Amino acid sequence: MEAIGFGVAAGTAVIGSGIGMGYLFGQTIASIHRQPEAFELSRTWLFVGIGLVEAQALFGLAFALLIGLGILPA
Repeated sequence: MEAIGFGVAAGTAVIGSGIGMGYLFGQTIASIHRQPEAFELSRTWLFVGIGLVEAQALFGLAFALLIGLGILPA
């Protein structure tokens, strides 16, 4: 059961982050296309969003590792 819990936790963390990153880049490109003069502000918020999405992925993988090692119950 721990292996299944590890796989589910790691998979959802990585898949969710991939979807979030794709959505983030897509919306940023669309906003830059609509308003090219706001490129600097869009780029700033893009990097903030990237940091948040990556932090979510790292937390998910950390919890998956804790489940895999048996520290957290599955």
